[in-house]
Amino acid sequence: MTRELPVIARLCASEINASIETFFDCSWHVRVGDHLNGWLAGATVDSWEDAEIWLDAKARELFPDSDYAHLDRSVLLARSFSPSAEA
Repeated sequence: MTRELPVIARLCASEINASIETFFDCSWHVRVGDHLNGWLAGATVDSWEDAEIWLDAKARELFPDSDYAHLDRSVLLARSFSPSAEA
């Protein structure tokens, strides 16, 4: 059985910095970028699945020529989300 890597692992392998942070109210804070070079985008979502969907879409938008942007995303295309806040 083949296991698909989480989006965050695929971003790391493509040298795209990203962060997922949990909070006590069950929200997930997601960001692309890092604390040293700056955050490029961020949002608060309600689930791990939404965090992966947001990171996937934002990384493809911000880095359209990256190795990551050229990976197959058919698994994620069927999912939808709506972030509760965007930074």
